[in-house]
Amino acid sequence: MDKSVELSEVLVYNPKNVPRGAKQLNPYEALALRLRIINSWNKPLEVLPLKFGKEAVTMATFFSSLLVTYRSRSFFNLFTRFGLALSFVPCVLLPTGVAHHCFTRFVFNPILVGPSNSMLYPDCSICLQIREALIMNTCGLVLPLGFGFLSSAASALMTRSYPVPDLLDAKRMWRMFKLYSTSFRTVGTCLFLGQTIFGTALVYAMIDSNQRVLRQQKFSPSSEGFIAD
Repeated sequence: MDKSVELSEVLVYNPKNVPRGAKQLNPYEALALRLRIINSWNKPLEVLPLKFGKEAVTMATFFSSLLVTYRSRSFFNLFTRFGLALSFVPCVLLPTGVAHHCFTRFVFNPILVGPSNSMLYPDCSICLQIREALIMNTCGLVLPLGFGFLSSAASALMTRSYPVPDLLDAKRMWRMFKLYSTSFRTVGTCLFLGQTIFGTALVYAMIDSNQRVLRQQKFSPSSEGFIAD
């Protein structure tokens, strides 16, 4: 018997008849119990996606944002350290932090303690995969692309490394933005496809790993669970 079985006892999902001596868990307690089970699992490879999924998403978003930021600064001929903090904070650190929080809140936690009844939630796994793809593409591509344009244009304006037009000249600003967007056509497409595939594959692996643990533990996750002695 796995050590996790001995630690977790039994967790029941919305039982019609609550077992005698059972303790109702709030969402935070249910999540803490699931995390304790995963961390104490004696077959680490079986729970690898669950243990390191958040770190994988964070690192993927970080390097994707870093690549977009580098390309943004290169477009405006910024090859010195000037304005590096102005680019790094909003284009790399902010999207990475947002991706980590959104993944934890909207993907990781629902996988562990969300409803698992396929009759009531037939598209749950698909929705989670789409949600993760949106999170990764928004934080790893769209946000760095937008913030990179603004921060790099501001730095280029101060260093005169690129002919940035007047902010009130909407036509020339739009033309510059179109050139900027075109320079990301190949890289942006590759990042979009890569992050979509990576995000959906990771969530699929996490759901599969979670279901494997549930089958061996013989309990279902829920935000309204009961732990029985």
